[in-house]
Amino acid sequence: MFYLGMLSLIQICLLPGLILLKLFKIPKGFIQQLIYSFGLSLIFNHLVVVILTYLKVNLRAVHLALFTLEIGLAIYLYWPAWREPLSRSIKHWSTRVQGAVEGLIRVEDRESGGIQGSLNSLVGLFFLAWSFVSVAWAIDQLVDNLGSVFTLWDAVVSWNRWAVEWFSNAPPVGTWRYPQLIPTNFSLTYTFMGSPTLQVFAIGFMPLFGIYLLLLLLDLGLAYRNYAYFIGLVATQYLLKRFYLPYLSSGYVDVAVVFFTFLSVHALLKAASDPDEDRKGHYALVGFIFAAGTALTKQNGLFVVAVYPLLAYWIVFSQMESLTRKEKLIRTATYFGLAVLLLLPWYGFNELRILQGAKSNVLQLISQEHHSGRTLIERLARAYKDLSIYFYLYPIVILTLPFVEKNIRRIVLLILLPYSLIWGFLFSLYTRNLSIGFALLGLAAGHAAAALINLAVRVSEKIKFTRLPLIAFILLLVLSGIGLGLLFPTESLVRSQISKQKLALDPDVNQELYSFFEGKGQLEPIFTNYPLRYLPGFEELQVDIGGFEDPEFFKERLQEFPDVRYMLISLYKDNDQTLQIINHEIELGHYRVIFHLKRYMFVEILP
Repeated sequence: MFYLGMLSLIQICLLPGLILLKLFKIPKGFIQQLIYSFGLSLIFNHLVVVILTYLKVNLRAVHLALFTLEIGLAIYLYWPAWREPLSRSIKHWSTRVQGAVEGLIRVEDRESGGIQGSLNSLVGLFFLAWSFVSVAWAIDQLVDNLGSVFTLWDAVVSWNRWAVEWFSNAPPVGTWRYPQLIPTNFSLTYTFMGSPTLQVFAIGFMPLFGIYLLLLLLDLGLAYRNYAYFIGLVATQYLLKRFYLPYLSSGYVDVAVVFFTFLSVHALLKAASDPDEDRKGHYALVGFIFAAGTALTKQNGLFVVAVYPLLAYWIVFSQMESLTRKEKLIRTATYFGLAVLLLLPWYGFNELRILQGAKSNVLQLISQEHHSGRTLIERLARAYKDLSIYFYLYPIVILTLPFVEKNIRRIVLLILLPYSLIWGFLFSLYTRNLSIGFALLGLAAGHAAAALINLAVRVSEKIKFTRLPLIAFILLLVLSGIGLGLLFPTESLVRSQISKQKLALDPDVNQELYSFFEGKGQLEPIFTNYPLRYLPGFEELQVDIGGFEDPEFFKERLQEFPDVRYMLISLYKDNDQTLQIINHEIELGHYRVIFHLKRYMFVEILP
């Protein structure tokens, strides 16, 4: 069963897409080929599962036969490349990375000269190194979650349940308007193994969305030797960590929406810089397919599909001088039609069932009823408050729009800003619903930061700032420090620090704790080995109980501190005996689970 599960991951992550890429005349760089194959494979598998299920032949034998056929076709198509010695491939990629780093320095120096060239080189190398650290963080999330299963609510009761129903050769019920690209791919692991018992393979590929998202930004930065993409990569990693950490490996599809949104934009940015018009067209076609993948992942992706023709026309087709305006419009409409065609196997059938009353319209629920009567302005204010400090990226991006390259400006104006407003007014009950916006906020912030750096350098060169004597520079720094001290009084700094300290350790767990006790009006002591004492307000409220690994010590501490009513429990294998005691008390109604997040469970001891 293990080997069949591994084969299913090859089918999900690589094989069909690798074959389909041969149809497109685009460069085959390693990062791009790997990630484009991943996106195409997911879409191909989804369509196959949906169509086979409607035909009542979504069976193990059919999929294994298709997999065997794909293996043979891939060997035939890629045999010349696979015969190359490994040493040649390693040397090729080593040379390419070295050349990219050297080119980053030389190009900036040659184009800018003086202090601007030197500063750009230093900033570029700094954020390039930081980018590798960010990618390593995403890979670490994959490693940490190897062998995990579905645990969070929606992943258990919806996304994986639908996967099991697809595996059973029947369209799932109760899906409302939620698309099924991820559940259908989950179901392939079960189909290959012949059983839905093992979940580790289904959930195992989910961290790839975060890794590949960051690698796409790295690919653009190396291709264009532009450190704005490296800054964007770092910003995106922080956005993932702050808003999506619980969902990177949980089975929720929001990070997949972030990935497909950026993947469709990546294709357009690559097309814009390619001098070959045939390749431009092929990049655009792949981009339309990826835009459809966004809508097949979650219904908010329909926004990307709707605006993508205009974006593709502006960025790609308008540059194709060999085509007349009519031909450009026809090409755009044709590719858009293909994207819509890819949506029909699911959306057409699903909408028909909704119109017939067999399904519910969840859009009305999440856009209106969940807001409890709030006005549009109240919704917007609440939404951007939930973004905390990351809200300030928006005014920075907007103010620097005149100074960033036009294609980034178009992406911001057509996708990032409109969708962010739609989210704020309608779907802001959860920040993770801003997935389409988050896909591009880091990219836009990176270009905004680069624009500000370049602007500051140009201003300093005009006023001959670098010709000042060193003592004048030191004096200016001292005066600046005094000025900042007047602008930021101690009380304001303390409040800011306390707010940031609340994000230490695991921000999502902290937020749940603070939110719960905010409703009670005061913080209370907690049994836990989570280092609460480092969080503001909890300094004296952590009651040590070890790691809940010693059942006798656990009972002794309960007797020693009878007034402590809460436990924050780390869910590890070495405390199974204690967890059995706690779960038994929960079943008896003596304990109540307040929240269950990642590897922690917060429990109230009832009187």
